[in-house]
Amino acid sequence: MTSEHLVEFAWGLANCGYDFLWVVRNDLVQGDAAVLPPEFLEATKGRCFLASWCEQEAVLRHETVGIFLTHYGWNSMMEVGDDVRREVVEERIREVMGGGEVGREMRRKAMEWKEIAVRATTQPGGRSLANLEVLLKNIRAPPLDHPSPAIM
Repeated sequence: MTSEHLVEFAWGLANCGYDFLWVVRNDLVQGDAAVLPPEFLEATKGRCFLASWCEQEAVLRHETVGIFLTHYGWNSMMEVGDDVRREVVEERIREVMGGGEVGREMRRKAMEWKEIAVRATTQPGGRSLANLEVLLKNIRAPPLDHPSPAIM
């Protein structure tokens, strides 16, 4: 992310009107320090919490989290692309968080995927759980002269 992208992303968050947690890592800006304008800090006072690190899994599990937004990466729920503009960031947040059809559909799909993941990882017969059980069995088993069975 460039310094310009950081500022645009910041103002998109500020302008959306929602409370937010923003984790700004030290290495976020390419070749520079991640510095936010003082006006941004004043504009978001009382509804923004800035941190340099957080336990991502705990944050994402929290019931008050409405969206996970990032400028890049496979771990994101939403991509804003390479051309970061404050209007686009603000629009995407309002789209997902608002009561419109797009936001409702995105939340419905997210819950559907969550349920699929829970079934796969926690319920007997779920593929991820079954694969984990096979892996643990193979780890605990004495060495064999022949290869162990492939994971499903």
